[in-house]
Amino acid sequence: MTIRTHFLAALVAVPLAFAATSASAGESVCGAEFDSLAAAISAPDSGISKKDIDGMMLKAQLAEAKLVEAKIGDSMEKLHDIQARVDQLAGAPKTKIQSWAAEDITGAVSEAGNCVYSQL
Repeated sequence: MTIRTHFLAALVAVPLAFAATSASAGESVCGAEFDSLAAAISAPDSGISKKDIDGMMLKAQLAEAKLVEAKIGDSMEKLHDIQARVDQLAGAPKTKIQSWAAEDITGAVSEAGNCVYSQL
């Protein structure tokens, strides 16, 4: 290989390495907050139906995936969807979520949202 070929290969490799580093950094940036959110959603004896747990867990996973893709607005929207569902469950005439569980999820959504927002 000539010097020019090595130089061109290096120019191609640097952006690829940077992209890989960015993705792996994004995965762990708010990992603790998303782990706390998942734990709050799936807490035993919360009164939340399996269907609602599964739906909120999916939204949490999508929110984290959007963060990794650097789609901050989309990530925040998914977190808002989780909070909206918790509010619906808490406001239902028949108990569909324990008050402590609603508070825990709300706190975890807030912490995850703060972390996501800090990535702007």
